[in-house]
Amino acid sequence: MKKNNLFLLLFFIFLFIYEELIFHIFVFKNFTMNFLYVILFSIPVGGIFYILSNLFKNKLNRIPTYFFTGLTLFLFIANFIYNKVYISIISIYSLLNGNQVLGFLNHILKIAKENWYVLVLMLLPLIVLIVLDVLKKVNYERTSPLAKVSVLLGVVLIQLLALTGIKFIDTDEIYSN
Repeated sequence: MKKNNLFLLLFFIFLFIYEELIFHIFVFKNFTMNFLYVILFSIPVGGIFYILSNLFKNKLNRIPTYFFTGLTLFLFIANFIYNKVYISIISIYSLLNGNQVLGFLNHILKIAKENWYVLVLMLLPLIVLIVLDVLKKVNYERTSPLAKVSVLLGVVLIQLLALTGIKFIDTDEIYSN
């Protein structure tokens, strides 16, 4: 794997860790040792997004890179605002049955306005990506199949490690219970 191609892999991994960090700071206002598992679970998701953003030739890889970055930011921002409205973590059911959101649009906009600084912090990775892209510091060249298999193996190993380790944590501290 070329050194420049490593940037996107690290970008996606740190994207998830950073978003989780911001979410924890402004929603839970505390950290436990279980945040280590958040980091461990962020690595496989970042690795999968990297592989999916590296399927095409050269500049076409820009499209899935921005798509997955935008999707991640949308989900974290939606979860943050949902938490401010309902004092709960968003569920898949809420995402799929969110058609009543327009009825709360004014309240959602009020919350967004009151927490603008958190939203800016959450959008920071996209801003960094755009700036580095404009400066031509992001390499979108497709990596070799061997490099992708190596990343996939790493993803599987880290996921197994995280799943094995989760048996040893206090499940009362997991916000997705």
